[in-house]
Amino acid sequence: MDQTKIVNYCGGLSKSLSIIVLDEVGSTNDEVKSRATDGKDWVIIARSQTAGRGRLGRSFDSQRGGLYLSLSYRPDRPLEQSLHLTAMAALAICDVVQKLCNIKVEIKWPNDLLLNNKKFCGILTEAAFNGDGYFIVTGIGINLDNPLPPELTEATTLREACGFSPEPELLAAEVIKQIYQIFAGAYRNKARLIQRYRMNCATIGKKVLATADGAPVEGIAVGINENAALLVQKENGSIVTIFSGEATLKRE
Repeated sequence: MDQTKIVNYCGGLSKSLSIIVLDEVGSTNDEVKSRATDGKDWVIIARSQTAGRGRLGRSFDSQRGGLYLSLSYRPDRPLEQSLHLTAMAALAICDVVQKLCNIKVEIKWPNDLLLNNKKFCGILTEAAFNGDGYFIVTGIGINLDNPLPPELTEATTLREACGFSPEPELLAAEVIKQIYQIFAGAYRNKARLIQRYRMNCATIGKKVLATADGAPVEGIAVGINENAALLVQKENGSIVTIFSGEATLKRE
């Protein structure tokens, strides 16, 4: 992974960011959180992670050959108005992979990216507080050409799904540019972006098992609301709003 190439591919955007490629880190999210307290926005890319993590505290396998990237962003809105940024990051990656690989990408709510119904990318978004303010750290793991543990039978890589793997530096730069571009309009263009997310969401219309306030909710995923929360219709017809967590697709 060539740092100079990534910076060059990012063009003018790189002037407002600190972009660093590291050989190995524990977690790129943790690395960004520790550095971004200086008031600047950071992008950390690692060739591998020893303590990569996904949502709900799960570990994230991060062997060489994948793209492991985290970036910081400083919204000018209160945290409660920024809950949809995780979904916006998923939309950005969807855009980039479809553009570079010419293949249909789907989103499994809230932020897993699928090719041929198999996961190739996960996203972990965390808020970090600094003085009176906060910033968002978005961590992304994309399977490019990295070996996958045999137990991950529902995972895939870009090479496996597309027949080739895009240049890692170009992919990294395109992801960085598209995320910052979408984040910049995430409040002004919220309704339009959420509608685009809905159009790419594979969860809508499926039977799901989710959790709301600690209680299991089973039903049909019928939509995504204006804050990117999942709407699940139970058998009795009532609609439950799932703000966070995950919705496991139920097999017929």
